[in-house]
Amino acid sequence: MAVKNRTVFEYPKDQSYFCTHGLGLLSKPSKAALQNALDAWRKRGVLAWGDSWGGLAGFVRARIATLLGANTCEVGVCDTTTLNLIKVLNASLDLQPRRRVILTEQCNFPSDLYALQSVAKARNLELRCVAREQLMESIDETVAVLALTHVNYLDAFKTPMKSLNARARHMGVLNVWDLSHSVGAMRISCEDDGVDFAVGATYKYVCGGPGSPEPCEDPAGAALQPHRSLQRRPAELHTRGTRALRLLGVM
Repeated sequence: MAVKNRTVFEYPKDQSYFCTHGLGLLSKPSKAALQNALDAWRKRGVLAWGDSWGGLAGFVRARIATLLGANTCEVGVCDTTTLNLIKVLNASLDLQPRRRVILTEQCNFPSDLYALQSVAKARNLELRCVAREQLMESIDETVAVLALTHVNYLDAFKTPMKSLNARARHMGVLNVWDLSHSVGAMRISCEDDGVDFAVGATYKYVCGGPGSPEPCEDPAGAALQPHRSLQRRPAELHTRGTRALRLLGVM
């Protein structure tokens, strides 16, 4: 997904910028949009909700859905990436009450590992961390949730999402993905790759700016809500899934 026009962005003076994985650059259209929002606030006050900002949530969801290869109705923009990860982890674990293991890789993003550790401890579950090369063979009938990062933050390794999800589905395991370092940087198709849940960041390659909806340590995050593929699971699982979705406030 190469940028066709570099002049769209504001570049720090006298710098070659290679840190979009930390914070994307300011785009000139974004600068104008922010000023328009401030002008609407100044001129219209509370009335700006109705005539300027009311439809923005749906607009943003639709744009992010395109980047994720998902349906707009499956996407929510809220909270921080870590909070969203904790929410979808708990929702997915509620769907798997008879299983006691969360599976991840040893080199997962640090704050993701902290979230996984916290959820596992709170629910008295086992967090099983394995080497990247052992992931496929480690997906078995004891695992409730497979929780991974799509692109590794250290070496940019792209985890084989589709094949791991296929193995997880075969073993009755739900998957949760962090797309923070891939959304906006490469093509993603949650629909085609069998994603059940995902979270991600908009302040990195989507260039949403500091505090924009989504990241991992402290900023805000976008959560892909449980995928329609859950509807193709056994009836009992779908019923529990509907209950969990209501708890998340998305139904």
